Amino acid sequence: MTARLIYCMGPSGAGKDSLLDWLRAHLPTPCPVYWAQRTISRIAVPGGETHESVSPKTFAALCREQAFALHWEANSLGYGIRHAQLAPLAQGHWVLLNGSRAYLPKALAQFPDLVAVHITASPQVLRERLLSRGRETPDLVEARVQRAIAFLPPPGAASLEIHNDGALNDAGQQLLHALGQLPGWPTLSGKLSHRRLPIRNPSHLPMTAFTIYHNPKCGTSRNTLAMIRNSGVEPEIIEYLKTPPDRATLVALVAATGEPAISVVRTKEPIFAELQLDAAGVTDAQLIEAMLQYPILINRPIVATPLGTRLCRPSEKVLDILPTPQQGAFIKESGKVVTNVQDPSA
Repeated sequence: MTARLIYCMGPSGAGKDSLLDWLRAHLPTPCPVYWAQRTISRIAVPGGETHESVSPKTFAALCREQAFALHWEANSLGYGIRHAQLAPLAQGHWVLLNGSRAYLPKALAQFPDLVAVHITASPQVLRERLLSRGRETPDLVEARVQRAIAFLPPPGAASLEIHNDGALNDAGQQLLHALGQLPGWPTLSGKLSHRRLPIRNPSHLPMTAFTIYHNPKCGTSRNTLAMIRNSGVEPEIIEYLKTPPDRATLVALVAATGEPAISVVRTKEPIFAELQLDAAGVTDAQLIEAMLQYPILINRPIVATPLGTRLCRPSEKVLDILPTPQQGAFIKESGKVVTNVQDPSA
């Protein structure tokens, strides 16, 4: 298993920097992960981020000299990651960096195997935090919140989403656990673990680490739930027709799949045609609105685990995001054999 780049990003108000400081303090010592230091076109201040401080003129010169492996602009500042900061990747180490949502597509073009960690919070919490700072007008704050709601990672990107709505320690534990479930995440010794160890008793995992948006009348959904249980995990089951997701949750789910909104819409439902949702120019926002109003339009099952979020059609897709293999033989309701190995971990 090769090392991977962990690319952290998030909107203003999500507490990304605080959460990364928490992570740095709670990783084992010696730290098994390299933290990429940023070069920033601003003066370093006591108690702030430890970074290489350069003038805007020097930053522009460094860009021309191709001194950076990655670089972007945000809030009138230049941010760069020197090549040397990512050199540990070639030596088999994992590297974590503090990045930008807008720059993610370019980062993926250079490092297609990176794991994008989206640190965010509910719209209400973002709005309250930004307003409490008093730096921007309510209109500017609302524009930031709407951009956060609309953010979708590029299709196919490996991504994790962490919600920092409450206590920092809760979000930190969620992040630490999610990273620990990534195949090959460094062990305490700093070396890469090359196999996924089965979780025989996953009761220590938070219930919300595994969630299925389920319709018990759907065979695909039933098969998916059964495969999750056959991996040794009991997920949180949300029957979304009885308890539909709110706007923030649905937007986050769609974003976490890495696919456009249409990919999680049941296009065969009569209401889809009645609303003319197949017309040219229909936006993701309009599709989200339709699913909120008519939950029957939400395709199923959608499964969220520490390894990602997928619309599991066919049901076998859930195997890609389960941290443990099937712990026994499994045959779908149709009679199709998924695995006939009695103990794949043996």
